[in-house]
Amino acid sequence: MPTGFVEPAACGGVILDAARRAGLSVESLLAAAGLTHEVLQNPFAVIPTSTLLALLAEAVRLSGDPAFAAHALEGSSVGSWGMYGYAVATRPTVRMAVHHGLRGFRHFRSVVHMGLLNLDGRIHHFVEMRAAHLPQLHHYTEYALALCLDVIRKTSDRHLTPDVVNLTHAHNAAAAGLQRHFGCPVRFGQPRNELIYPEQWLSFPSVRADPELSRLLAVEVEKRLELLGEDAPRFVELVRTAIVQGLGQGEASLQSVSRRLGLRPRSLQHLLRKEGASFAALLGEERKQRALELLRGPDALDAVAWRLGYQSAAAFIRAFRRWTEQTPAAYRGRDATTTGSRLAGTTTRAP
Repeated sequence: MPTGFVEPAACGGVILDAARRAGLSVESLLAAAGLTHEVLQNPFAVIPTSTLLALLAEAVRLSGDPAFAAHALEGSSVGSWGMYGYAVATRPTVRMAVHHGLRGFRHFRSVVHMGLLNLDGRIHHFVEMRAAHLPQLHHYTEYALALCLDVIRKTSDRHLTPDVVNLTHAHNAAAAGLQRHFGCPVRFGQPRNELIYPEQWLSFPSVRADPELSRLLAVEVEKRLELLGEDAPRFVELVRTAIVQGLGQGEASLQSVSRRLGLRPRSLQHLLRKEGASFAALLGEERKQRALELLRGPDALDAVAWRLGYQSAAAFIRAFRRWTEQTPAAYRGRDATTTGSRLAGTTTRAP
């Protein structure tokens, strides 16, 4: 039973850095995905998969570059991934760097599953997506394959070209850009998402090899990843985050939140019940909190109701009275009176 997919926040950080280099509005991207700079700067933080997909889709739209997902990695550095990036890059060989990267990625409850197959001396570096119904997933598929190649290129400091790149999704506008990025034929509608390249690549030495530093970093990273497994956000918190993001766009229904988390509504409700929570209660809590904030602003009641996902002001008024035992107008009046009283009682010291 899936528990909602999450991704390394560093993936979003790489996309944001690429957007900045391309002259895009970083604030617009953050707003579209409901993210903050602080979250993306922590390589051990996680964000819902749907949030990363929204970030990628908006970056593609704003840039006008269908292959932005792959191009985002071209100007990135090892430091983009923080301590984890250096732990991978300082491994002695490409093989060890790749396996260290794959192992770390598995600690996250990612929609991506990656691995290697050796078939007749050719490595099939595959990427499986475990929730094919998520919207805009093809952008992340292209990003993940580009990331696999990026690790190899940066570790070996060689601009290596695979034999071929296979993608399961249909041919799209990114085709030409992807072919230029990978430097090889890109085939769509294939049985598996994969890079195919010579086994010899895995034997190349790392240009940043540092056995002692690698050992120290690996120990520290292992501790962080273990803590991530123990302290990963409870499912209820992932749902709460998705609700807040939905409210910011005027849409936080059970169906829309389930789509954000890559689940069916019944599965989402079942998983919440296992943690002693319910969707209706979480939605009510976040609506109430957001309503109290919005009613301190100038928005008309109809606008506040719409932003909270209500079909009418009357429905919002009924809910607000249930939460607070007063109407929104009464709350606004009381809040204004309280604020006025505080201001009236404020004195200014003479210098």
